[in-house]
Amino acid sequence: MYSSFRFQPNPLKGPLTEDTPFYKVLQVLEYKAGLTEREVIARLEIPRSTYRSWKDGTSEPSRRVYWRKLAKAFGIPLENLIFGGDGGER
Repeated sequence: MYSSFRFQPNPLKGPLTEDTPFYKVLQVLEYKAGLTEREVIARLEIPRSTYRSWKDGTSEPSRRVYWRKLAKAFGIPLENLIFGGDGGER
């Protein structure tokens, strides 16, 4: 049976800051949470195309509801998502 798990190297060395591009933040959070893209999309309840555009850097979430859902999906405080920080090392 095909597994959706894929190994990803840590996409960012060092801490997340408010200057970190949003697409890098998503990569790091996905990595640290051990979630697949499909799992994140299901938790956020958004179209795959929306998430992909965030992840490839062509757009960023603009509505507050998305920021709250992102924080909840990755299990981190909203402030960490907005101002930097990834919820600690795993």
